[in-house]
Amino acid sequence: MIQSQRYHWKYPTILTLSTITIVLGLSWPKPQFQPSVFSEPKTQEPLRLPASKTLLGHSTWVYALAISPNNQYLASASYDGKIKIWNLETGQLLHSLSGHTDAIETLVVSPDSKVLVSGGWDNRIRLWNLETGELIRTLKGHIEDVKTLAISYDGKWLASGSVDKTIKLWNLSTGKKHLTLKTSDWVRSIVFNSDTQTLVSGSENGSVEIWSLTDGKRLQTITAHSQAVWSVALSPDGQTLATASTDKTIKLWDLNNLQLQQTLKGHSRAVLSLAFSPDSQTLASGGYDKIIRLWNPKTGQQMSQWEGHKKPIWSVAFSPDSQILASGSSDETVKLWEISSSERSPTNNTLISAEVNSKPQLAASKILSPQTLVELNQILYNSIDQNWQSVRFNDTLVYRVQMTTDGKIASYQPMNAAASDWVAETPLEELRQGEILTQDLIEFEVLMMPSGVLEVAPIQGWD
Repeated sequence: MIQSQRYHWKYPTILTLSTITIVLGLSWPKPQFQPSVFSEPKTQEPLRLPASKTLLGHSTWVYALAISPNNQYLASASYDGKIKIWNLETGQLLHSLSGHTDAIETLVVSPDSKVLVSGGWDNRIRLWNLETGELIRTLKGHIEDVKTLAISYDGKWLASGSVDKTIKLWNLSTGKKHLTLKTSDWVRSIVFNSDTQTLVSGSENGSVEIWSLTDGKRLQTITAHSQAVWSVALSPDGQTLATASTDKTIKLWDLNNLQLQQTLKGHSRAVLSLAFSPDSQTLASGGYDKIIRLWNPKTGQQMSQWEGHKKPIWSVAFSPDSQILASGSSDETVKLWEISSSERSPTNNTLISAEVNSKPQLAASKILSPQTLVELNQILYNSIDQNWQSVRFNDTLVYRVQMTTDGKIASYQPMNAAASDWVAETPLEELRQGEILTQDLIEFEVLMMPSGVLEVAPIQGWD
């Protein structure tokens, strides 16, 4: 089964989607860590970008973005398993990194702007020299997809979260594992607190677990959302924690007492990504509704709404001077947005990068291209993933699914007896689009295994 994806189904109640990890500024005992191995980042001049640019390179979905603290580099990672490193000011492609054997879902840059860290579906964490593009080392330890990474403010510690329901703490300089935390569910996002005293993880049921990095003990659990939390961000001033969920809301929490301050409503679908500006004056969000929203974290008011992406937005990242926002999307594009320093409103925000590899509606003759199959494979997987209800079964369920070129399920057929028995319990009937009169269809095989693994792959055309 080519390009399979792993997902562990949860058997109590309805399956919620993802887990996040956050770090709060709470006054718990400080761990006895060694001094940072990285030098303090130098103050940089404000970033100045040309009026327009296009970043070309990725062949499919852009999952993760990271901007270096020195304002020089933009890193982007994709479902195609590639990492691109760009000169942020000129838009020049500096390096194209290969090493991961599957999709890359998370990126982070060290405080001194020397090390890029990536993690993905091959269960591996890779450290790269950001200036040269050379691989420094590979960290092995997780047994499932690595969903999220974070580096401590002092540059010494790397935290990784995985589908295997663990958070691992690594010494970034030596690559040695320091601590393993066993979470209640798989981890979607991690953020270190500025004093590196605590770590917080969120679960698929919407709760947030706070951990001590001194002894790895769970210190507190709070209820954040009624549904899965997809992203968490901590304001640089240490005052506010933001959480985003499949319930379409963003919540702002007071870090001093963990009290809910604001519930931000505006997105019409799941919110996938959050980022605070370095000056803590702006919160950016993106998600399945294809819209970037800018919020005032003090008042909870939406300041701006940007439309330009054609598909879900998986990642947003601010430049260190808070003047540029980068966004990555399923539409294969990386966009750079210029934010007015005087008034952050739609009329003062300019899109300064055009779409990457946008393409017209596909014809049947092009449906078997590898790039198209990668995209449709992920669309099908996500649609099932978001609608699946927990089911107990002992046999592998196999279905043949027909899909249109624009990502709609046209029909499905059980391929074994168990699949026939359980077809009513899958989301396929709910997702089917009725009578679709078209010949532009591609067939996929879907496997739902008793172990909790979901696999989706085209039946033909994908070597």
